[in-house]
Amino acid sequence: MAIARYVYAENDADWIDTAAERIEKSDKGSNCVSLTAWEASTESSIADGSYFEIAGAGYYATGDTAVTGSEATGLNVIYATGATTTASIAYSATVPVWRDDHQGWYQSAASSIRALASVYFDGGTSYSQKKVYSNNYTLTDRYGNEVVAMQVETKINTTGYTIPTAGSTVVNITGFSWTPDAILNYEVSYGTTDNIPFHKIGYGTTYDVFAAGTVLVVSNIAFTSGQVAMTLTAKSTTDVRYIEYVMVTAAKTS
Repeated sequence: MAIARYVYAENDADWIDTAAERIEKSDKGSNCVSLTAWEASTESSIADGSYFEIAGAGYYATGDTAVTGSEATGLNVIYATGATTTASIAYSATVPVWRDDHQGWYQSAASSIRALASVYFDGGTSYSQKKVYSNNYTLTDRYGNEVVAMQVETKINTTGYTIPTAGSTVVNITGFSWTPDAILNYEVSYGTTDNIPFHKIGYGTTYDVFAAGTVLVVSNIAFTSGQVAMTLTAKSTTDVRYIEYVMVTAAKTS
């Protein structure tokens, strides 16, 4: 299937020309696009019947139309590039900008490549957080509701760390699709190597008393590209601490 261009009918009659011009102007910025597999984690296509406008030209899907190109891990924008009779649909990691003159989201301020939708790809087989770029300066979900620009992911580090007596270690939790700027939750499972099951410390308390006079402290949480780092300190003067795993739920709020 393909994306065909919609050509307005015109002839020499002035009223026809005027009507066509009015239709074209009212059509500016239209993005009546839906995606297949909205609720599924599988890859989406531009759904049959979708209609959108690119810099004055209208296009519509004559059938479900696959997105071409290679997905990047993280945010992928679905762009449409118009031609004389068809439009091509492809992935790009480039974040779009709003063009007032075209009343839509485009690949750059001088570009005629239209952003239709976006999706997050986990680098394996899962596609999530599917959204459509509306023509009113917002992102919307499948029901037309405005989407708040916050992304949330949970990652875990199961490497296993040993904290020396009265010592500290920095644990990096990697794999986030963006640079986090807030922590929503974390869980640290820890104990001594000869003390199973492990104890857990969760978000809301930065320390946990493991035994009389023994404290584990979480501090110095830092954000860098794709990861969260935190310092774990064992206040015990007699025992080392073994970290089984650290799980973090982080957000990108802007």
